[in-house]
Amino acid sequence: MTFQETLLRERKKRGLSQEELAERLGVSRQAVSKWETGEASPDLSKLLSLSEALGVSLDVLCGLRDPEADAPADDGGTAGRRLLCRRWVSALLALVLLTGGFALGRITALDRGEAPSSSDQVGLSEPLPENFSVSGLSFRLTDDGSGLFYAFTPSHLSPGYTYQITFSAPDTEPVVLDAEAAGGVCSGQAPLLGSVGYNVTITISNGQSTRAVMVASGLSFSDHRISWMPA
Repeated sequence: MTFQETLLRERKKRGLSQEELAERLGVSRQAVSKWETGEASPDLSKLLSLSEALGVSLDVLCGLRDPEADAPADDGGTAGRRLLCRRWVSALLALVLLTGGFALGRITALDRGEAPSSSDQVGLSEPLPENFSVSGLSFRLTDDGSGLFYAFTPSHLSPGYTYQITFSAPDTEPVVLDAEAAGGVCSGQAPLLGSVGYNVTITISNGQSTRAVMVASGLSFSDHRISWMPA
């Protein structure tokens, strides 16, 4: 079983959505989606975080061992210690295979004069800015009153970045949306409950790491009025 197949299986086994897993790892939902489709692969730090978040060893996560082989016999702890040692060895092997395999793939492709695939470009993404901010934040009611249109201008724009807007409030499921960038402005439509006071956060990601900034609090609306406070 491949890494992406194992990741998809283990995520669904734990009842996690791509958004929930991404939040635990501090990455975008698109990054998790690309890992599961094989379009990209996580770096070593994210691989370790995945192993911890899903509660599986690296050798299982990388498809090197069947997870059903996890139950050791009770022989006073000896078998358990042997299994733990084997897991460490397997984990190291997994890291070698992942790092060595990615590097070999890049070298081979370059030797043939081919452009590296998206999965070969792990670690080559555009670095995120140290300081990220948002200006021009605005909201307006949809025609049917079922939510809000939003718009904002990020301080840094790049084709290599993705942008998300999150509306969160106590006792409600967060609404996480991809914000499409066009003409220097990110905008979209958010299906929201008017009576809920939302906190609004903007996230920028390069597929490996993220920056987030809270931009509004207490966002609510009625048929004729929108109220919110700048964060």
